[in-house]
Amino acid sequence: MRLAREIAFELREKGRAKRDAAGAVCRDDCGNTIFTPGRFKACKAVGWYMEDFGRAQISMNLVNYKVTPPHAVFDEACALAETLGVRATGSELVGLIPLDAMLQAGRHYLKKQGKTAGVPEAELIHVAALSMGLGDLYPFEPDKKIIEYQFRKPGALAGMTVSRFVDLLSTDAPAPGGGSVAALCGALSGALSSMVAALTHGKKGYENAFAEMERVGVGAQELAAAFLADVDRDTAAFNRLMDAMRLPKGTDAEKRAREAAIEEATKGATLVPLEVLRRCRDAAAFAGAVVRHGNRNSISDGGVAASAARTAAEGAYLNVKINLPGIADAAFRTAAIEEARSLRDEIARGADETLGLAEEMMDAAK
Repeated sequence: MRLAREIAFELREKGRAKRDAAGAVCRDDCGNTIFTPGRFKACKAVGWYMEDFGRAQISMNLVNYKVTPPHAVFDEACALAETLGVRATGSELVGLIPLDAMLQAGRHYLKKQGKTAGVPEAELIHVAALSMGLGDLYPFEPDKKIIEYQFRKPGALAGMTVSRFVDLLSTDAPAPGGGSVAALCGALSGALSSMVAALTHGKKGYENAFAEMERVGVGAQELAAAFLADVDRDTAAFNRLMDAMRLPKGTDAEKRAREAAIEEATKGATLVPLEVLRRCRDAAAFAGAVVRHGNRNSISDGGVAASAARTAAEGAYLNVKINLPGIADAAFRTAAIEEARSLRDEIARGADETLGLAEEMMDAAK
């Protein structure tokens, strides 16, 4: 316990009581103890002994993970323990933790390992939990320990198997439809670009591309996750429109309310594919980056990523356009179609350029 307290005093913001040359506690003019600050702000810590587990523990309250993230304190506690001849066996999370804190930790440890942080969210959490020993006393269960996971609802479509999604898509059900497929194509594009980035990062001969591939890998993973959310968002927007159309229209007031609801829902059904289009621009750019700077053995994968981004953009554009006649707001219609056309054309040009480059590079390798 004494050693645990020693580490706690060194870590916590309050630090330890300052002592003079004779070892006496220093006090100010009012008689209050003077403290020498510890290493981390927004950190409270105390050392104590756990009879049930036969070991000492440093209990901490981390007040603001953006100021002092858990992984930083854990690493420092491990280092201090080593100097005192003891070992940090792991850690325990009491209560909940923000998702962002776990993602930061996952990226931190992957970087220490010399690996890319461009991996799926679940893998970042897995790496963070293992590296900080969060399962040392009890199994670490992300669904029960991460704040955001307490409120998330599994995607009805994005959570399906591929075959189940295709089967549902092939039926006479009005949703999912082309909008969800466009978003799925975007997710596949991002995933492929991330794959090429991962196959390049850390590979001998591509040292100059490591930083770029790290940027692409992380960005493409985030993009793929956003596209997957769009798969369900598109269907949800369509269902809201259907609900608005089913509203009663027996009186003039009901008719006005119904028309307003349909207008709002149609705008919502337009904005989802428009956001998909905006994401497609980044997807196409990532595909271009991995073809230009990525692993030469994966040029074809980068080309497919570009093609998927273009397909996603074309599909999203069509889903913007088909909704516009049902919107009375002329200014909204004009702004939406102008942005959609501009994005579609820009993405098509970029994808064509990337595909052409991919073919040239493959021809030159013969």
